[in-house]
Amino acid sequence: MSVIDTDSVSVLPAAAATASASGAQVDVRDYEGVAAFVLDSSADAGGDGTLDVALEQSDDGVTWIAVPGGAFTQVTAAGQAFERLIVDLDRLGRYIRATETIAGTAPSFARSLTMMAMKKYR
Repeated sequence: MSVIDTDSVSVLPAAAATASASGAQVDVRDYEGVAAFVLDSSADAGGDGTLDVALEQSDDGVTWIAVPGGAFTQVTAAGQAFERLIVDLDRLGRYIRATETIAGTAPSFARSLTMMAMKKYR
């Protein structure tokens, strides 16, 4: 994957996350090959929380299943995270999204998730 030919797509926009949620779906039909998904997260500002981020896929945007190998290492109050997962988009459904599960007393994680992938046609 050449950096020059790579598009950057926000999967989870940079924000303070305080509750479990699913991100917006991203249509990946115009991309091919492998994509890098980069999670950038602070430690829990609340002090005792956990953040679990995972990728899901769907053919129709309604029914979602986990992306094999698409779970990031849990983020805790003990430290920040900067992690990359490589996923083969050609083996996935048309749409992807991220889910985030947050637990703890008043947790708050400043986080973002970005997909870097190549368009099929340039």
